[in-house]
Amino acid sequence: MRIPRRQRIIWLISQDHTESSQDLDITNFTEFKTGKLEPIETEVGPNWAFIPRPIPQDFEPSGKLWQLISDARDAVGRLEQIKGILSDPFLLLRPLQQREALRSSSLEGTYALPEELLLFDVEQDENRAIEIPTDHSRNNRLEVWNHYEALREGHNWIVSGKPLGKSLILHLHKILMTGIRGKDKNPGRFRDQLVAVGSRPRRFIPPPPEHINPCVDELSSYLTGGTPACRDPLVRSFLVHYQFESIHPFEDGNGRVGRVLLSLCVSCWQRLALPWLYLSEYYEKNRREYNERMYRISTNGEWDEWLEFCMHGAIEQSNSTILRCESLRSLRDDYIEKYVGLGHRMREIIELLFVRPVVRISFVAKECKVSHETARQDLRKLVDAGVLQTMKNTRPKAFACADIIAAAYGDAMPQRE
Repeated sequence: MRIPRRQRIIWLISQDHTESSQDLDITNFTEFKTGKLEPIETEVGPNWAFIPRPIPQDFEPSGKLWQLISDARDAVGRLEQIKGILSDPFLLLRPLQQREALRSSSLEGTYALPEELLLFDVEQDENRAIEIPTDHSRNNRLEVWNHYEALREGHNWIVSGKPLGKSLILHLHKILMTGIRGKDKNPGRFRDQLVAVGSRPRRFIPPPPEHINPCVDELSSYLTGGTPACRDPLVRSFLVHYQFESIHPFEDGNGRVGRVLLSLCVSCWQRLALPWLYLSEYYEKNRREYNERMYRISTNGEWDEWLEFCMHGAIEQSNSTILRCESLRSLRDDYIEKYVGLGHRMREIIELLFVRPVVRISFVAKECKVSHETARQDLRKLVDAGVLQTMKNTRPKAFACADIIAAAYGDAMPQRE
């Protein structure tokens, strides 16, 4: 017998669940659970879905957490120092956002190297059309690129004065899922089927489709209106992150949308000049605890443990970002001192490399307003000096600055030709 569409289930397999993951066991859900369990029918028989209650307006963390919350808020606030460390703050914002795209995507099992994303960036500047990928590697690069675009567009959304809310959530999902390979991605549309989170057998089943709009509307109301008892920007941001992930409103891309929304909430509510804080690196390093902490909110109302985990992440990532910024400034000063004497355009090219650590001759020729041959000779000087390496298997040839990539991304070096 054909299963009705609403009863079919899509598996959203997390990369971090252990073999001990089990079916949704209602005995795990105590009287302190943060939602209700609703019986459902799936293609393999009866089960239970979890429907989260709205974020409580009167929520307050335990008193023992307030010192940690204060420390985290101060750490995030210190990110505004970046404006004084770098003459151009966007020098760091671009790699921070691209790095976040790489880390957040890897949490979902989509992997790309920094230089691959940077080369993809170069291709977009050359107005090469983005086509639906025909190979797995290019599909990964496009998924990560879409994530970067969603971070940028989300920031522009806030700067333009538009509110956090349902429209933004749908807009972010549309950007993230457009053009990538695979059926039924439904960019910018809520799911109309059941999904299960975790490896088989099922461990957690988010709300059935008919509950999604009411749940998202309640979340949107929390984002846009009212004055909750707890006004701390980080606490509110991490409450929203859990709530969004527990609703899981899309067939795919929920984790990525949720983490973009988290960075925007922190930026908006903490009143940062630019969105400096990104948590995916911390969540990736602690992915089992990340998922378990959210699960334990649903089953046992363990908000304090979740907030403690996230506050430590905010402190760790804020400190890491400041150090990364200082490292880039030091490297920039060192390069100018050592290599500006190689030619009268070298300072300009070095400044370009800190914005785009992967370049092609045509890009340098255009930006420096010189001939293709002159730009080629300038880049050859930097290759001979060890500043640039020719990237392997690139046509036209691309050149990468391994030192800048290491300082900005902290990941593997480009392959040398």
